[in-house]
Order: sequence, then structure tokens, then C-alpha cells
Amino acid sequence: MLAYRLRANHLGGDRLPTGSLALAARSGLQDGSPRSALLSLAARVKGVGRCDWQADELAQVFGPRGAVYVVPADDVGVFTLGLLPRSPARVAELEEAARQVHEVLGGAPMRQADVVAALPELGGTRGLRWASTLGTLVATWDTVDTIVHPAPAPTIAPEKARLELARRFFEYLGPATVKDLQWWLDGSRTDATETLAALGDDLVPVVVEGWERFVLASSLPCLGPSPDPDLVQLLPPDDVYINRLHRHLLVRDPEKQKLLWPQAPPPGALVIGGEMRGTWRRRGATVTITPWDEVQNRYRESAEAIVARWPLVDRTNAPVGGSPTALWSDPA
Repeated sequence: MLAYRLRANHLGGDRLPTGSLALAARSGLQDGSPRSALLSLAARVKGVGRCDWQADELAQVFGPRGAVYVVPADDVGVFTLGLLPRSPARVAELEEAARQVHEVLGGAPMRQADVVAALPELGGTRGLRWASTLGTLVATWDTVDTIVHPAPAPTIAPEKARLELARRFFEYLGPATVKDLQWWLDGSRTDATETLAALGDDLVPVVVEGWERFVLASSLPCLGPSPDPDLVQLLPPDDVYINRLHRHLLVRDPEKQKLLWPQAPPPGALVIGGEMRGTWRRRGATVTITPWDEVQNRYRESAEAIVARWPLVDRTNAPVGGSPTALWSDPA
């Protein structure tokens, strides 16, 4: 399962050619400190620069579970309308909420905090993000503020968007269950079950450790042997591969699970041969890697080479001062 997810997420070996940004972001890349989506792009694509998260072929939206995601610009409708509930009554509520937000925006971008303050009846940021599932409100996050922008209504039909978003979920986060899909969409079990049924033959069952899960039929060729045991990755917090959805399979030890997914802002992950082997955090141009056990020198050198090529930026999106440098702490 882990080998499949590495390959499906373009993390199984050679990176994609320079310029393959939309393909790399097709899963949706969650953004957060320290500009996670940019580092997720750099893990998948050669030659990524510090401004590539703003490339014309990419866009930012409020995506699954209300987080800000970098997605292909052509797929804004998939990642917004794909989250829209099926209940007509609920849709009507969201349409009214979106209308009020647009009235406050007046056609211009505005800080999320100011929008929420102007509309207390909205129910805070969660209410705003549900209103964005209509696709006419999108976000940008500049590492300081989340800015809400008016956007043209997507042309894709809501049901088509729901099914396509679910396909992306099973393609990049599968094999998975209907319960997993519901958690990721943050919607109702009824909607998730209906979506699973509507996908029909697009999905096939597989068994992972005695439990039936589903994966896209078109993804079956990616199921195969374990990844290269010498493959080293440094993945940012909230990268698709280290999504906490299947944390019991990613990290067996409950105490180490707490290290990778703490209550505080999460660290990034040191991944060797597809397995979690430690965490990392960054301050300025310095990346401190904390292994969970002894790491051989050749793996350390690979990790240091990854850090050296990272397009690190500060809170203003300017290059960080100094060259990116990896430091190693004692095993946790």
C-alpha cells in the first residue's frame, strides 16, 4: 500500500520534468508553514523555484477539511464543488452565506479575519470555508494572512466534480474505505456512501492487512513491489504521502505517531525506502532533522542534498538568508 502511494504521488524515484507543476498538484497539495505546498512540489518536480506555487497553471483554494490547498488552476471546480453537500436545503444555506460574503467583499479581496468579523452569523472560518464549496470564493495564503477572493462560478457540474474529487482521493490516498473518504471530505456518511456507489466499476476492492479497501481500477498497475530501500525523501508537514489518514500503517509505534502528528504544528518527515524514519523542522535556512534511530551516512548525505536544493522562502515569500543547511540532532 505504501509503495503504491509513493508511486501514485510521484515520489517513487525520479522526479517529474521541470514544469510539470499541474501534474504534481493534481492530488491537491495542502499548504501551510513552512510553505508546505512549495516543498511538496519540489519533492515531485525538478527545478522548482520559490515562486512556483504562484505559477499560472496553479491556484489556491479552500480544499478538503477546510485547509488551503494548491491545485491545478483548471481544477478549481473539482476541489470546491467537489465538496458541496448533496442536500438541497444545505446548498440553499451555503448559497445565502456565499451571497453575504460577496456583498462584504464588494468584488475585491479581503482578509479572512475581516470577512468573518463582518459576518458573525457566518459561524466563523468554518462557515466561510463551507460557503467556498460553491466555487465562487477562493483563498490565497501568504504565510501571514489568508485572503478571500471572489471568483467566477466553475463550469463543471457539482456531481461531476464530486465524483472526480473522489477519484483523486482514491488515486492518491488509496487504498481506502468509505469512512476514510467521509473523513477527508469532512462531509456526511450518506454523501460519501452515495459517491462510492456512483463510482461503480471505477473502483476495485483490495485487501490490506485483512481489511477490504478500494482503489481506482486504473491505478492497479501502480500496485507492485516495495520501493527502493535507499530512496530518501524529506516531505513537508501535511504532504499527501504522510497524511494522518492511515497513520497506523505509516507509523506502527504509537509514541512515534505522536512525534510526527503532535497537537502542536506538525513537523515534516524523513522517509527512507517509504518508511518514516524521523522528523524535521526549519528555522530560517537551517533544517534540523531528528532521526528515530541511527541513519547511515549515505542516507544523511542524500537528505542534505535535498535540503541544499530547496527553494526556501521567508514569511514575505522572499528567499531566506543564507544557503539551506541540514543539521542532525540525536535520535529521538
